[in-house]
Amino acid sequence: MIGGRCSDGNGLILNVGPTANKNWVLRVQINGRRGDIGLGSVENVSLREAREAVAENARWRARASIRSRRATMPSPSGSSQRSRKHQSGCTPNTKGAAQGPALSHGGI
Repeated sequence: MIGGRCSDGNGLILNVGPTANKNWVLRVQINGRRGDIGLGSVENVSLREAREAVAENARWRARASIRSRRATMPSPSGSSQRSRKHQSGCTPNTKGAAQGPALSHGGI
């Protein structure tokens, strides 16, 4: 009986069937669940093409990881948001300005 699997350690697997047919398989994990994606037979997909598929999958995972980290980043605290609003050109509150220390003592 012929058959088995050979892995490169990066998710690329050469699957050899019982009749000696050989297929490339990409092992992936999505939301904690493992699965295999068939890339094609060795007659149709070269080793270079199979490794390019592995590299593209790694790039996709990295981009997805960055997007998910950005989505979960905490927003700035309320105090820093208020100070930014004040610096953005809002008019300061002048209510009660006539009651400042210089005017309360008769202008002395």
